[in-house]
Amino acid sequence: MKSLRVLSLFLIGLFIFASSDGYAQRLVGLFDLEQGVRAAAMGGAYVGLAEGDWALYYNPAGLAYLHELHLSGMYESRFSRADQGIFTMAVPNFAGQLLFLTVNGAVRRDDTGKDLGLIPYSQFGLLLGAGFSLSDFVENSDFGGLSIGSQLKFYSISTDTPGQGASISITPSAMWSEERVMFGDLPLQVLRFGVIAPDLLSLGFSYGSGHHESWGPGLRFGASASTPDGLTFAADLDALGSFSLGAEWLYRGLELGDLGQADVSIRGGLKNIGSILTPSIGFGLRLGDLRVDYALIIHPDLPDVHRFSISGVFGPPNFLLCALRPAVCPRDDP
Repeated sequence: MKSLRVLSLFLIGLFIFASSDGYAQRLVGLFDLEQGVRAAAMGGAYVGLAEGDWALYYNPAGLAYLHELHLSGMYESRFSRADQGIFTMAVPNFAGQLLFLTVNGAVRRDDTGKDLGLIPYSQFGLLLGAGFSLSDFVENSDFGGLSIGSQLKFYSISTDTPGQGASISITPSAMWSEERVMFGDLPLQVLRFGVIAPDLLSLGFSYGSGHHESWGPGLRFGASASTPDGLTFAADLDALGSFSLGAEWLYRGLELGDLGQADVSIRGGLKNIGSILTPSIGFGLRLGDLRVDYALIIHPDLPDVHRFSISGVFGPPNFLLCALRPAVCPRDDP
């Protein structure tokens, strides 16, 4: 209870800071696009779940609970005009990500409507993150379930000189995780609460034209609960009032003949964009070290978005994982 009270004061302080007038001036760009396939299928409700490599983006404190090497790549075509690509690498406690977004077919015209050629426009991002459990540093601590994390972002826009610019920011996050707890009469395998303050410390964004605008800060809360029979429920709430709800059912040990056994996940979610509700559905399949995920994001006014990814998830013994993070590998592993 003592540690929960301290965490509550921390969250209240972040909420007050991020609810200030500056929050309404957030820059909308590459890092504001919803990432990941599993998270997208669950409506983006991932701050309080933060499992796997996508913890880097949604809540880097979740990297403290990572036990494997994750390599993933994702490509998406948005509305036949924008191409988005992401490559992520994560090991226990650390992760990095490269992101790009290009817009094709934007035509420059003069006042008479004459075609002056295409307008070049692309965005590039670099995201680095780390997360650690306090139990790694303090034995027998009342804060054993608490982990903290941080992101370092670099973001640049490449286009005509007046619209070019670059910036960096630092994002802190925290997570409380408990295993095998009772919620009333319901046994839970894992119960988690998370918070992230995107771009809490930022230089802002300066364009080639001389215009300057703030980048952050923001604030988002999340919670998740998983049951022993494979059900997971998650919810996120943004300081500005937007929300995300998600659910997942995991079935382990599906027989696939000569291919062996697979873990299959069915997912669904709902989020709001202003007054518009956006549902999503999807599935996941993990077969050995291979993970395949799919999400369908349904928008009432825009074309539906299909998102697909193939990832490698490698646990010890693994040469690269053990070379990067020797502490997670037994001494007799390569």
